[in-house]
Amino acid sequence: MAVQMAGCKPDEPPKPIWEDVKLTDIAPAGSGPRLKPLETADFELYICETPLENFSHLNKIWPMLDARPLLFRNFAVFGGNNYAAGVARAGMLDEITHLLTQAGGRQMARTALLLPSAQAQVVQITSLDRKRDIYHASSQSNADSTTIGPGIFGLRITAARPLGINGAADVMVYPVCGTPGTGLIESQLRPDPEVRFMDLAFRLRMSPGDMLVLGPREQVQDQKTLGGLTFGNPAGTVFLLEGERPQRLPAVRLFILVCRRVNY
Repeated sequence: MAVQMAGCKPDEPPKPIWEDVKLTDIAPAGSGPRLKPLETADFELYICETPLENFSHLNKIWPMLDARPLLFRNFAVFGGNNYAAGVARAGMLDEITHLLTQAGGRQMARTALLLPSAQAQVVQITSLDRKRDIYHASSQSNADSTTIGPGIFGLRITAARPLGINGAADVMVYPVCGTPGTGLIESQLRPDPEVRFMDLAFRLRMSPGDMLVLGPREQVQDQKTLGGLTFGNPAGTVFLLEGERPQRLPAVRLFILVCRRVNY
């Protein structure tokens, strides 16, 4: 005889396995709406330093590059500030890295940039803890002076989608100095406006695999000039040269911008 305990319910029959399953749970993958990939141009910026005493090794890099794709706002001012630039063909990063290694160089930083069209990012080169006068050539004078700091000195890099062209980005580069923050609110709250050295701006069109190299045309001895502040590191970096003990030596900077992907 079956006995039912008081307060206990009889066992309920199991639910069919499909009862609480939604159609979207069993729909084949990819049948629903897909997220649209971000429309960005993706770059990597390498900042390398080599001992200043081995500066002559950098002269082997410039003949490998092509400056014809570059559009300068003012080429005379660009060169007058000891700036040099060129474009390397796809696959040349290893060759350039090898030359830097021969010069005792080190990779100091690698920054990933994801730039929506018409957006910019400032890559820090150095920070300034006080105001200082920087000497530079400009469209008005070959011996101009501008007060900058305190703040961040770096390169502003902008990418934009070319009209009617897919898979490429129009890139613009120039040095700036300002306080951190790139948004509208931050810019309105800045105590001092950002200083933009627009006379040194240049443009080029880049596709995945393209490389831009930016460095000094001649040796840099100090950081009193715009070129010296951009490319010089007189305080020095610790280098491990072949056959020698690690030592801190005055250094010179080189920037390599590599285009990795464009989804415009």
